Amino acid sequence: MVAHTVLLDFTVSSSVIADMEKRSGLKSAIGNVLAEHFIGLKPLTESNIDGSLLVLYTGPRGSLITVRGYTEGLITLNIEYYKQDDQEALLTFEVCMHQVLNNFDK
Repeated sequence: MVAHTVLLDFTVSSSVIADMEKRSGLKSAIGNVLAEHFIGLKPLTESNIDGSLLVLYTGPRGSLITVRGYTEGLITLNIEYYKQDDQEALLTFEVCMHQVLNNFDK
């Protein structure tokens, strides 16, 4: 039994974080990609911290997913959950990177 954590980061233009319409589009895109891999994904809370973005989600097997968007344009995505030795990973690093490169890193 182990705790699994996948941490990704990528950048977008700082204007995506500053502009509420662009920020909304980014949140929607990230939520859509996460929902493809996490059946039952549910938003828990959303907050602004000094102009940055913070969104928390919960998903299968008690997973907690944190999305943080910094005012400089850095986005971090942290996925953590508990995994029994005989269980498959919910998401692999390779799948995460493929999704980031194909959907967000434009």
